[in-house]
Amino acid sequence: MKRTEAQLAIYEQQLVNDKDNKDLKKKIERAKKVVENTKKNLKG
Repeated sequence: MKRTEAQLAIYEQQLVNDKDNKDLKKKIERAKKVVENTKKNLKG
């Protein structure tokens, strides 16, 4: 199946977006852990 350059460009952008989303999710998870740990430390 042949793809036009426009379709390829769109496909590449979707891949980049997926990667960004995964990285964002990782960052959010990490941030949540930091917040939880900070709360625990404050409670002592």
